[in-house]
Amino acid sequence: MIVEHQIKNLFITIVTLTVMTLVAFVYYHFGFNRTLDPVHNDNFSLRVNTDQDHNGLTTGKLTYTDSGALLLTCNVSHAYKNPFCEVSFDYKPKPGMDPYLDLSKYDEVAFDVIYSGVSKPKSRFIIRNHNEQYSVEDDLQSDKFNIFEFNTVQHNSESPLSLNYLYVPKWWFDYYHHPITLTAVDISQSVSIEIGTEEFVADGISTFEIRSIEFRGKWLPLAVYQRIIIVVWIVTLFAYLIWYVIKILKTLRAEKETIVHLQSHLSMLQTEVSIDPLTRLRNRRGLEPLFQTVEQLAQHNHHVSVGVMDIDYFKKINDTHGHAIGDDVLRQFSQNLIDTGRDKDILIRWGGEEFVIIKVGCSLAQAEVFFNQLRTSMKAQTWPHGLDVTFSTGVVEISNEFVESAIERADALLYQAKLAGRDRVITQ
Repeated sequence: MIVEHQIKNLFITIVTLTVMTLVAFVYYHFGFNRTLDPVHNDNFSLRVNTDQDHNGLTTGKLTYTDSGALLLTCNVSHAYKNPFCEVSFDYKPKPGMDPYLDLSKYDEVAFDVIYSGVSKPKSRFIIRNHNEQYSVEDDLQSDKFNIFEFNTVQHNSESPLSLNYLYVPKWWFDYYHHPITLTAVDISQSVSIEIGTEEFVADGISTFEIRSIEFRGKWLPLAVYQRIIIVVWIVTLFAYLIWYVIKILKTLRAEKETIVHLQSHLSMLQTEVSIDPLTRLRNRRGLEPLFQTVEQLAQHNHHVSVGVMDIDYFKKINDTHGHAIGDDVLRQFSQNLIDTGRDKDILIRWGGEEFVIIKVGCSLAQAEVFFNQLRTSMKAQTWPHGLDVTFSTGVVEISNEFVESAIERADALLYQAKLAGRDRVITQ
């Protein structure tokens, strides 16, 4: 019963963990999102960046639309061979915050940008990253350029672009003569986010209505999230195992105390039952309290076996040699039971030449060995008038039943032993 209850608890625990895991993965897929939009974030300052710093003639102007969107208006001139015009969102964190922005925590970026002008509807997107290995003080261009260009019509807020599309332009690491080890994309210490004209922009007016630039990602990478779930499983099951062991130990301790108490009570009851004057064994009167204690021991998983014995051809002994000799045989038979049995065995004269032995703490296999040894011992006895005295036995182990029911089952086996030729032990 205890094991079945614990198996049920373990099943409930595993089902609960499974459901929680499924819910966690569904939540991870549809939620658990982090976002960042520099257009609507107070930790960024805005500036327009054009090729005028390189003696170009391109101009740029930043205003706001009635709806609150940023409006970058560029007048592009090819006075500089690679003209450009862009708005830069420079990261300016509040005191106490990390001085750099780790954009590697995000997976993709969604643009809500509307282009109009003489060029194709394309825009260049740049993330500049600071690192002491390559960044030079007072040289903004030394911060690593991580860029890609995209079509503003094809890629909007509903069709984000993976940050894996970013690359480092060749001119940057050629200009600073960086080794190949510094040419990989790095956005873990970002200092600015820029968006503006494409590389091959045409002369003339280009405008960008920038409604949002939303970085999207999960609060934790999937691998870390999975590891946390695995740890939760391991910790929960390990905690359950510890709880189960403690529970079993407590149960076993309580069972042991109960059994000790019942055995003590059984010993006390054995002194109180009626004694048969002829055999000095217990008789059938007043056995109910004794049987109840035996049943409780069996219910606490304590082995209890019952043997019903009958002296073979005893009526013939009485008819041939008289009742006095028959009584002598009963006395000697009973004394042999007393000498062979254990102190905690319950020996009962059930009636006439029929005896019941209740062996507490004895399995069916052990009881079968005992009764066969007893049968051999009886045969070796010297009996009155040189008689050969044997007996037949039916043996059962008490399950979830009354002692009387077990005795009835053993008695049925005894009957089978007699039909099979007597002088034998039959078990069930």
